[in-house]
Amino acid sequence: MKYTGRLLGTIITFLVILMIRIYAYLYLDYSWMNLPIPGIIVLGVVYWSGKKYDEAKFFSEKDELTGLYNRRFIQKSMPMILQNTKKIHNCLGIVLIDCNDFKVINDTYGHAKGDLVLQKIAETFNVLLETNDIAARWGGDEFLVILHRAKFDALYVWKEKLAEHMSDLSSQLGFSITLSVGVSSYPQEGSEFEYLVSTADKDMYAYKERHKGKKVYNGQR
Repeated sequence: MKYTGRLLGTIITFLVILMIRIYAYLYLDYSWMNLPIPGIIVLGVVYWSGKKYDEAKFFSEKDELTGLYNRRFIQKSMPMILQNTKKIHNCLGIVLIDCNDFKVINDTYGHAKGDLVLQKIAETFNVLLETNDIAARWGGDEFLVILHRAKFDALYVWKEKLAEHMSDLSSQLGFSITLSVGVSSYPQEGSEFEYLVSTADKDMYAYKERHKGKKVYNGQR
C-alpha cells in the first residue's frame, strides 16, 4: 500500500504549522515552544486521516487477496491507457487468464490452498511484468494482464514464460496448476477495450476447449 495521503497531508500540515509558528514568533512575540502540543495533535489527526484515505484508495483500486489491481480500476483506467498508446503509435497486448479446475482445487485441498494458488499466480505476474505493464484480478479465478509495447508474437513468448512458471509452481505446491490463456492485440484486432477483452475471452475459452489439462502454451493460437 502506498502512503500518498498520510505523507502528503503530514508534510503540508507540518509546513502550515511551521509558517504559523514563524509568524507568531516574529509578529506576536510568541516563543518557539508556545504551540508544540496543538501542533502535535493536528499532525496526529492529519496522519490518521491520511492513513484512512490511503486505505480507502487501496481497497478501491486493489484486490485484497492478491494485491493486484481490481476490475473497477482497469475499466476506469483503460480509456486513458489506450489514448496514450494511440498517441505514441504503440501497440498493446491484452491477456485474459483462467485457472483451470479451480473449483476442484478448492474442493480437494481447501479454500485456504485455493487462495494461496491465486496469490502465487499474482506473484508470478509481478515477476514477469515490465515496469508499465498491469495485472488485475478480473474476477474469481480470472486475471487480466495489459502488456505495453507487446506485438502479437510477443504475447505468445510471454505465455510460454507463464507456462514455465506454472510448472515450477505445480512442483512447489505438489499438485498441477494449469491455465487457459487468451490474447488480443491493439491496434491489430481492435481499438475499443471492451472488444479487445471480448476477443481475448473468446480466445481463452477456445483454448480451454482444445487444451484443457495441458500446458498453457503450445505455440498456436
